[in-house]
Amino acid sequence: MKTAFAVPMHARWSRNLVLAALLATTAYWFVNEPVGDTAVSRSHTPIADSSAGRLPLVGADAATPEPGRDRVDLFALRTWEPPPPVVSTPAPPPPPQAPPLPFKFFGRIVDAGQAPSFILTRGTEMIIVRIGDRIEPAYLVDKFDGTQLHLVYLPLNIRQTIFVGNAND
Repeated sequence: MKTAFAVPMHARWSRNLVLAALLATTAYWFVNEPVGDTAVSRSHTPIADSSAGRLPLVGADAATPEPGRDRVDLFALRTWEPPPPVVSTPAPPPPPQAPPLPFKFFGRIVDAGQAPSFILTRGTEMIIVRIGDRIEPAYLVDKFDGTQLHLVYLPLNIRQTIFVGNAND
């Protein structure tokens, strides 16, 4: 007795077609499952809420969907073009500043009846100046107010000061 179980070719294709349709239906059902259990009535068993110690009802009016159960539109319009460039205006440049003073106060010369003279140093060089004098083309000795000697950096018209101490020192 010889038994041969032969399935005709069209039967195999039919079986594969039915399996493909079943797989497609199952995938469609999982992808399109609604967020939250809208089919569950309020009388079903509640789920324990460990954070509050009470049991919230799960139903059509559930406040938040379960995490990871958001719907994704698989057929939404998408583009491969990069997003438009962000147009930003550059910050205005900072206002120009004078370089640090190259001078240090060394001493003061006070003659009776005359305006005081000041001895400034730049490195090893000593410079004697009075109010109104120019030091090179960049600095002007502007005024003396008792404890500070005010110089003006002429290219930017910025006032800088040197502490010279009290006259009694």
